Amino acid sequence: MNEKQKEEYIILFEQYFLKTFSSRLAEYSNPEIEVNSKKKLNEKYTMVSSVLVATEQRPQVNIDWRIYTKNPDKPLIRDLIIEGLSLARTQKEEFSSIIQTNDGDINALFRTLREFIK
Repeated sequence: MNEKQKEEYIILFEQYFLKTFSSRLAEYSNPEIEVNSKKKLNEKYTMVSSVLVATEQRPQVNIDWRIYTKNPDKPLIRDLIIEGLSLARTQKEEFSSIIQTNDGDINALFRTLREFIK
């Protein structure tokens, strides 16, 4: 990707991620997350284990947060692992499939993301 495409991808992915995660949380009225533990994996990463507390309508959901902590003043969430399933890995595979089925055209992924976030 060229620089313009990278910038567009960052914007589209952020909107896609927020819409995807917020729609899942919307199923929980007054969602409550309890942090169970944290484990420093190395100098750059910390894993935070948490639980999305169950409601009468929805079950408990285990969520692990892979946090990039090289700069402790600006931690970044790198991945969410929900019930053992990595969102980063899942998205990478899904996005790769879209690009591959469209003969390597990154614009096909952009169109798909734009359509989803409408």
